[in-house]
Amino acid sequence: MGMLDSVLADAGNEFGLSPSKTTTVLSGLLSMMNDFPGGLRAFLDRLCKAGLNDVVASWVRGISPRPISSSTLEKAVGRDCVETIAARAGLSISAASSVLAYMLPAIVQRLTPGGVVPNRLPPEALSYGNSPTAAVAASARRAVYATEKAVKRAGAPAGLWPLIFFVVMALLSYWYWSSRRHAKASNTNDQHAFVAAPKSMRAAWLLDSSQAA
Repeated sequence: MGMLDSVLADAGNEFGLSPSKTTTVLSGLLSMMNDFPGGLRAFLDRLCKAGLNDVVASWVRGISPRPISSSTLEKAVGRDCVETIAARAGLSISAASSVLAYMLPAIVQRLTPGGVVPNRLPPEALSYGNSPTAAVAASARRAVYATEKAVKRAGAPAGLWPLIFFVVMALLSYWYWSSRRHAKASNTNDQHAFVAAPKSMRAAWLLDSSQAA
């Protein structure tokens, strides 16, 4: 599993969001951290200056990370940033704030192993971008993570896990292939309609010309 897979899966389950929406929110949050002048360290410093020093310290230490409220997050990072992420994800501002506040402690904890804060995010974190491929990958990761948790909860034999993993991945592969096939068929139909249109227009023009003559 990727370093932030469990964060995506847990947020999706907690708020009932689709993988594409949780991926968009996560992508926006990571971009905010990475593009902040001074990088992740400066981003965390901004939170500390907003009165969250002890909270941020608990995330970096990784021992019992303390939660943050959505209203506190908005004040610390700015409502404009939250509005931008909310618009991209198709969520209300309050919903986006709640998801961001839920994700932030776990993300910082994973980005600061051993309490070391990097200036820039690692490539693995940046791979959680907002694209169709990333959304499909998020779907797969979320399904695998949820299945793994269900297997552990049910106490299924360890030897059964590879088979369940294979079945889940096969179903996701079939779904992805079907969606691509449907999209390709739709594009083909649109192209045929586009090609046929000029011929119809030409026929109508010839008919009008002959009547005029």
